[in-house]
Amino acid sequence: MVRIDVVSAQEKKSMETRRKILDATKRLLSEYDFRYLTVRNICAESEAAYGSFYHHFQSKERLLYEYGKELFHRNREQNPCPAWIPEGDYVNRILWNFLILGEFCTAMGKDFIRCVHQTGGLDLFEDTYDSVVIVILKNAYRKGYIREYEGKDVVDNMIKDIQIIYRGTIMWWCAQTEDREPLAATLEHLLLHLLSGRRSEKADTSGIGRLLTDLDYQKDIHFVGIPGSINESK
Repeated sequence: MVRIDVVSAQEKKSMETRRKILDATKRLLSEYDFRYLTVRNICAESEAAYGSFYHHFQSKERLLYEYGKELFHRNREQNPCPAWIPEGDYVNRILWNFLILGEFCTAMGKDFIRCVHQTGGLDLFEDTYDSVVIVILKNAYRKGYIREYEGKDVVDNMIKDIQIIYRGTIMWWCAQTEDREPLAATLEHLLLHLLSGRRSEKADTSGIGRLLTDLDYQKDIHFVGIPGSINESK
């Protein structure tokens, strides 16, 4: 027997209100300075009552988390690992994903990322990145591209180290008033040492030694929904 889920008129209205709030957030971020993004202005732009806002989002930080997470997931799907990085080169396949992360943070701006990660204590990238990195590492380990060491759980330890590096680097980047190098390049340099140090002889090393940020990698990135970002697509 086929189950048919029926959405009530009230539930439909609630979903429409939530979408209006998210769409209003996008418009305000596109047209105004980040400081203009207050709950009051969001409610005015979306024509939503304060009660409706707090029914869907506990705070402005939570709203930005939901908005940013949705937008990041969309752009990660939009930018899969390019064909010129071979499957055996697990190092650069992981680094590619962190280049997307770095460019996304840069496009959204420090005020946005700081509000979510520092003020809100939330991680925009935890669900998507942990799952992507885990899949790549487990496949590489299963095929013998990652060497064993001291009988430890290699993949779990690498995942924990990667989490520490990217979260700490984002927090550090948010605290800087001037950037000595792009966030994407900083992430690549820090992660490259960890990842390349675990390669086995079976791993494809043709790309090791040439940083992706030294190549014209940005031509392969196309962001959507972020005005003024890399190769912006509609």
